[in-house]
Amino acid sequence: MQQFKELGEMVANAANWYGRRGEQYKGDQLTLYDKAARLLTDREDLGNHIAHNLIGQHGPVLEIAAGSGIISRELAQVVPAEQLTVTDLSQDAMILLREALPPETTVLRADFLDLPFDDQSFQTIVCVGGYRYVSPEQSPQFWAEVDRVLMPGGRIIIAEFHPLIRRMSGLAIDEADIPDNFSIREVETRMTHEQITGVIPSGRYILYSIEKAGGEGETHEDSST
Repeated sequence: MQQFKELGEMVANAANWYGRRGEQYKGDQLTLYDKAARLLTDREDLGNHIAHNLIGQHGPVLEIAAGSGIISRELAQVVPAEQLTVTDLSQDAMILLREALPPETTVLRADFLDLPFDDQSFQTIVCVGGYRYVSPEQSPQFWAEVDRVLMPGGRIIIAEFHPLIRRMSGLAIDEADIPDNFSIREVETRMTHEQITGVIPSGRYILYSIEKAGGEGETHEDSST
């Protein structure tokens, strides 16, 4: 009974937080987030998929809005530490990230609307669960920064969780927000597993692979055609 009580509290807390866009976990809440994300959204499996099937060992990788580091740890299994940079806006997250990742990994507190990196620094950007924080007003600045720090032909991988609970809604990418020199190359849906049938409903991740024009031998294509 205690296990189910704790599970119910976790689901309720996660649902309440998910509905309050713009808030960040702090302190002990990061531990709750880590546990909830593992159990409720299969985020480790998603990170493994991104690391092994969507990235591989192809140039410098930046993760933004890394949170407690669930995705970061999976990326670190594939991306050499000296080529992996992980950022989050939360100061408390810095402690968890530095503990979880190899010491050669660059871990920085950074706002994804004002990234502290040189132009064309990264081949790949990964953003899992963070795009929901980008308001319509912030969208132009977000994409301007992505454009600035990505190499020509680079791409950003965005994943958002869509719970199968009516009062909790995920986000989708609005193609109108994407700059003209970017194109959506792939959209993938990954269902999560029901951990406890009848208690935790499954949901799905929507993954977007969005490529910047200018790669060698490639030309920009309009994804709407």
